[in-house]
Amino acid sequence: MSGWQSAVLLLLLMVVAVPLSAATLLPDDHDRQLAGTTEVLEDPGQRLTLAEVRRSEAWESHSEATFNKGYDDSAWWIRWSLANDSTHARRRILSIDYPLLQDLRLHISSDRETGWKLVRMGAQRLFSERPYEHRRFAVPVSWQPGETRHFYLRVQTDTALQVPLTLWDPPSFQAHSTLRTTVDGIYFGALIAIGLYNLLLFMAVRDRNYILYVGVVFAIAILVATINGYTFRYLWPTAPDWNLQSLIVFFGLALSFAALFISSFLEMRRHSRWLNAILLGEAVVGGLMVLASATLSYYSAIIIAIPLAVFATVYGFIVGVVAWVRGQRTAPYYLLAWSFLLLGMLILALSKGGVLPANIVTDSAAQVGSFLEILLLSFALAQRINIERRLRFEAQEAMLEESERHNRELEERVQARTEELEQANQRLNQLSVTDVLTGLKNRRYLADALPREIARAERDNRALSVAMIDIDHFKALNDTFGHKAGDACLQILGGILTDEVRAPDIAVRYGGEEFLLVFVDADRDGALGAVERLRARLARTRVPCNESELSFTVSAGVSIRKPDSFATANEMIQQADRALYKAKAEGRNRVCVHDASQEIRPGSPLG
Repeated sequence: MSGWQSAVLLLLLMVVAVPLSAATLLPDDHDRQLAGTTEVLEDPGQRLTLAEVRRSEAWESHSEATFNKGYDDSAWWIRWSLANDSTHARRRILSIDYPLLQDLRLHISSDRETGWKLVRMGAQRLFSERPYEHRRFAVPVSWQPGETRHFYLRVQTDTALQVPLTLWDPPSFQAHSTLRTTVDGIYFGALIAIGLYNLLLFMAVRDRNYILYVGVVFAIAILVATINGYTFRYLWPTAPDWNLQSLIVFFGLALSFAALFISSFLEMRRHSRWLNAILLGEAVVGGLMVLASATLSYYSAIIIAIPLAVFATVYGFIVGVVAWVRGQRTAPYYLLAWSFLLLGMLILALSKGGVLPANIVTDSAAQVGSFLEILLLSFALAQRINIERRLRFEAQEAMLEESERHNRELEERVQARTEELEQANQRLNQLSVTDVLTGLKNRRYLADALPREIARAERDNRALSVAMIDIDHFKALNDTFGHKAGDACLQILGGILTDEVRAPDIAVRYGGEEFLLVFVDADRDGALGAVERLRARLARTRVPCNESELSFTVSAGVSIRKPDSFATANEMIQQADRALYKAKAEGRNRVCVHDASQEIRPGSPLG
């Protein structure tokens, strides 16, 4: 057998023995994630070679947008094939959009060439060794007309094992990179501006809160910049080991500065010594992580850092709630700011742990949350300046008061007397709008309350109902059983109205045996139902009288004000009164609704 025949036979055997994954047509999109076109293979021992994985039958299809295994000590292989079915050459850029992956080995072959091309990348290698100068991993790939290329990617890392694969055309990749860099530049520029502003404030007022806050801002800024690959590209491109170590360092610094800032800003030592002790413990742990970063492996550090970050973020929210409950004036601003950080950090931690999918939302959650938290805390610190200015002013006033002690004592006596008079006036005002016998509000109160509720109903485009209630045959009841029994009936009715009518609805004694109810945001059915329940309950009520019991009934008239009505307070009362008159005319112990077409004009008292 000749040499070329042997070579052909060997090639055929290799093709039969080593099947390649089915090729996908090269997409025409400007950018396309490779989800649904890849297969994955786990290498727990981290020893498989390209030839071995090509022969393996353990490949599994993968359809998620991003291959995400959280923190995993296995090596993983990903393979796919792309075919150019067009009549012209094509050039694409393959991007792996997670710059912390430590060891990437991309094997590329073509159906028109023999052998495999190896491209090595990763956070463990110098930045200058990358095939494409970019903060994230990118590989230019070209196809000739009709050419098929096969890709085998080996990934091994101590960081989160997330492999977002995207295929771009070069102009779109450049435009996307420019846009993302611009947005990130705004983010980092804002953090730097906020940090420098608070640094100047610290130099002016010498308050430790500001320098601690500056530490938080810059630690978070560098940490986020490192996660997104900016520091490795622009600050230390020749120090890959430090690039990963810096994540531990700046995480520890951010944790320490944040814990000390919370302790000082919320004055936790004053509110709870043991809660404050835990914050100080967080600061110590963060400092220890910084010191141990040179000897601690990234995997070990991150296993500690992720639950610690979740705990610290949740705990920071808890101490804010405690401080707020105990009267800390700056706590509401702090809680609002911390809520955004809490949400962002939880989303990021769950994403890196493989619980949530990795996408632009989960990847940007911590960045957005940290920016909002830093911005709002800056406002909180500005508010603190106002509080401190007020406290200094109060201290100056205290010095003046000491020098004018006698005058102050006189002023205090006058003030105390004034307050007593004000309290007395308040009690008188309360009494002036309260019916003494029933404890309900009186007609004077109604004169202010009903127009106010009508105006509110007009503004909010809501319905409003007014009900007039009158005790049937009250004069005869007084004449038969005495005024004491009549007062008892009025008190019973007042107590039931107090029990049944809930804010914001209003119950008043309108005069004599007449009572008026205002139902806020109640239409015809709601008002009728409420008044009918009152009427039925009163009909079942028994009033003790001279070792016996008496009962009484009520009649009621209801006026309904629709959202498009222009009825005034007096008109609604008159309408309810006419409906009440109608209920009296129809036999009492009933509820009638005002109807302009069926009004009964009073001709004589009905009682």
